[in-house]
Amino acid sequence: MLVNLGAALVGCGGDTGESPSDPPSSTTDDSTTGDPPAPTDGPPTTVPPTDPPTDTDPPSGARSGLLVRFGTLVYDGAALSGEERLTVLGDSGYGAAVCEIRYDITSTLSRSDCPGCIWAFDVVYGGAEVVLDLDASCLTGAGYDASTVAALNGVASSRAFHPDYVGHKEVLMSDLGSGFQAVSYVELWDAASGTLTYDWDDGVVFY
Repeated sequence: MLVNLGAALVGCGGDTGESPSDPPSSTTDDSTTGDPPAPTDGPPTTVPPTDPPTDTDPPSGARSGLLVRFGTLVYDGAALSGEERLTVLGDSGYGAAVCEIRYDITSTLSRSDCPGCIWAFDVVYGGAEVVLDLDASCLTGAGYDASTVAALNGVASSRAFHPDYVGHKEVLMSDLGSGFQAVSYVELWDAASGTLTYDWDDGVVFY
């Protein structure tokens, strides 16, 4: 799981919320702060808002969790496909999953404006479904539940892969509205199969 790529990359040219043990930082689903961003407040304007609370103190009686996007993507040389699982981990991210929402990711357009990236695409979400929802944690923690998860279908976003960001490490990139920015370290990149996996920290939430 990535925590702060911006800080880690600062040490070697810049890290943003995702160091070798942390993810790149971002102020939204995909934003930068000058170094690789670390996911904090959720997706960009094109990505479904999860609206995690910004207060440092949880609402009365609420429990804190960590919102993470666990992704598996496959690049076949021409297109991108795969899935993400929007997950709330209990105990401030140290506990088990209390919410899991799965959706497909399918590329819609190849992008050429991600310097140094092996591939970059606009993508769309589809087939969204709630897989796990303990104590009704999905609605407050991830922004969706079984009655509203269909709103994720058709949501547009972007994904790109940079193999050597700031001379540091393989990272996942996303366009937050002002160009592609680092949002998470890559857990695995298998060039032979085109498979890429990542754990994109999306911020602290309460449920």
